[in-house]
Amino acid sequence: MNPLIIVLCLWVANITLDTLGQIAFKFSATAPQNRNGWYYWVDLFRNYWLWIGIGSYIAEFLLWLAFLTLVPLSQGILLGSINIIAVMIVGRILFKEMLTLHRVLGMFFITIGVILVGVS
Repeated sequence: MNPLIIVLCLWVANITLDTLGQIAFKFSATAPQNRNGWYYWVDLFRNYWLWIGIGSYIAEFLLWLAFLTLVPLSQGILLGSINIIAVMIVGRILFKEMLTLHRVLGMFFITIGVILVGVS
């Protein structure tokens, strides 16, 4: 298989798992009904979203290591920053979080940076 295809698949899988992990942690953090002391933590650890987030992060970590074996670290870190954009967009869709002008500009500059790194 073409190494570029493998890198792209690992990159997309990494973005997907990172986004899933972030969203799962947000769901798990806001789900417990009891906000008082110890009971919050008991409710939190019973929540399946927490475990989905942890599992996503473990899988993402393994894919990230595989990704870094194929690309230079300087490019990998910059390409990995696209996760921020994916999380912001999904956060907007699922949690109705605001995308201010500064956030949209930040997403634009991150995207341009990733494109420039990808073509060089």
